[in-house]
Amino acid sequence: SPRAFEISTKSVAFGTLGFNTNTEAAQRVTVDTNATEGYQVLAYTDQLMMNTYGDTIPAITGTNLSPGGWATVCPVIASGCFGYHTTDATLDGGSSRFGALDSYAALDTTPREVMYSSVPLTDVHDIVYRIKVTPDQVAGDYTANIIYIAVPVH
Repeated sequence: SPRAFEISTKSVAFGTLGFNTNTEAAQRVTVDTNATEGYQVLAYTDQLMMNTYGDTIPAITGTNLSPGGWATVCPVIASGCFGYHTTDATLDGGSSRFGALDSYAALDTTPREVMYSSVPLTDVHDIVYRIKVTPDQVAGDYTANIIYIAVPVH
């Protein structure tokens, strides 16, 4: 089982967003494991980015299994976009779907893989969150809870 699991900060604050400006913030995730077959970190959210009135910032169209370049997964016609990128370029099964720096996926309410190793080690990666809003996005303070789960690989 993992010996240690640490997240650099408990919250990601984007601050005041300018219109049509891509803003990024990240959480650094550290896993120190002695699990003989390594570990996997999964992440999920409880909701879209939402304000107290129920207005949401749309998720991008890229998925964890098929992330895409920001210009493709954040449609120009969207009122806003929110997604993430993991700096772990090699996930389970040798998948390099996040290998490109410009590869983003929407957070899901189902846990999805964001970090992986097939051997015991201390591993550090960033989960980079990116957001953009347009003048069509309703103003407000938007939040979402992001949950990380670290599990040993069997």
